[in-house]
Amino acid sequence: PQQNPAPIPVHIPEPDIHTPQPLSFSGDPNDLPRFKLKLTHYFWGHQTTYNTNGKQLLYAVGLLAGAAEQWLLTHIDPLTQLLPDDYDLARLFSELQNFFGGAATLQSRERDLRALRQTGSVSDLAISFQTITHTFTPRWPDHPLIFTFSEKLKENIRCELVARGTIPVKFSDYVAAAIHIEQNHAAAVFSRNQVPPRPSLPPLKQPSLPPPRFSQPPPPSQHVPMDLDATRGARGPLTLEERRRRSEAGLCGYCGQPGHLIAVCPAAARAGTRMQARSVQTHPYNPLYPPAGYQLLPPHQGPFPGPWMPLPSPHTQFSQPANQPKNDNPSQ
Repeated sequence: PQQNPAPIPVHIPEPDIHTPQPLSFSGDPNDLPRFKLKLTHYFWGHQTTYNTNGKQLLYAVGLLAGAAEQWLLTHIDPLTQLLPDDYDLARLFSELQNFFGGAATLQSRERDLRALRQTGSVSDLAISFQTITHTFTPRWPDHPLIFTFSEKLKENIRCELVARGTIPVKFSDYVAAAIHIEQNHAAAVFSRNQVPPRPSLPPLKQPSLPPPRFSQPPPPSQHVPMDLDATRGARGPLTLEERRRRSEAGLCGYCGQPGHLIAVCPAAARAGTRMQARSVQTHPYNPLYPPAGYQLLPPHQGPFPGPWMPLPSPHTQFSQPANQPKNDNPSQ
């Protein structure tokens, strides 16, 4: 019997991957490695669309701007307004590297690598180190990379890597080992600084206390004039002229106000203790009293006043000087 021929396989192209569109390149040497990387990844994800060298070159030329676009105009044929036929994407990248990332950029990368030191984590150092060394052509092998990277590490991490005895041969393994040591150091520091929790004691039961007693504020009262005599100290005895003036004017012998005598003076009643102190000072037996120019009367000749007898009057009786007129007013 006649057999059917084998079916011819049909090639179905793979769908494109939606990768982000690369940014334009304006001639900055620091943006050139990122521009080349993003553009290459974009072509990998869109192989069905950009499957020829002409399409890739046309798309890459459309992303040039600024100084890079002005540089491209010098390579275009003025008659056809096209690039040479043998021009491809690899040649475009090579000439861009020679023109915008030449010797000056290489020297700056070498200076950056020489001044690079670990100031943060090992991961940050590895990223900065690989960003610089990735631009070197030809690419460094693992042994120079490990030797140069170890000089940038902190001393404690580098010494512990050497103390292990077996240093990794690959650069990626060396970086992973340095990160692992750094994490162990951080865990050790955290455990040393960890303070154990204090034991919690049961709360003490306090006996119930009565509520505090607050004194009630005094009720609002009428304005009471301030006793000026209470703010003063004990006043001294009055002079003879002042006593005579108050007696002739009918004033109080204590406060000097009209309308009452010293026996019913409210200021004298409020000053009770001070009046008693002044009465002791004006006792006839006090050698410091009376003032100069007066003579004391003879001491009391009667029996000594006991607790059952009234005390003598606090007012002292003085004899009048010979040159003074006699005053019949007993209140003076």
